[in-house]
Amino acid sequence: MLVGLVIGSEAAILGLVGGLVIAGYVWYRRNRIRYFVTDRRIVVLTGFSARKTTETWMEDVRGLQTSTTAFSRGRGYGTITVSHGVIPRGFSRTAGLRLSSVPNYEHVTETIRQRQSERKAGEY
Repeated sequence: MLVGLVIGSEAAILGLVGGLVIAGYVWYRRNRIRYFVTDRRIVVLTGFSARKTTETWMEDVRGLQTSTTAFSRGRGYGTITVSHGVIPRGFSRTAGLRLSSVPNYEHVTETIRQRQSERKAGEY
């Protein structure tokens, strides 16, 4: 947009429209997936107008994996993969439930571990 201001008004408008398109796309991507971690379940809610829910019970969690890139780690974002006993249709046995671009992912992972431990301790 700054280059557009130097070159002329048409390029500035084009730069502004391009910036708005990119900002709109980022907003859409961030708002179409929601993750909920409760004391009983992990829920993934996807979609913007049409909704799809995938969930697993804490008792069914078998393992957790975390991953991040150098850029995302610096901002506190990461991916959590939850392997569980019940695999919904469309998931491979190795993929599990994938939570992508989770802010403060290490804290969320620790919360899942604590909730899983509490739920499993209540079974015995």
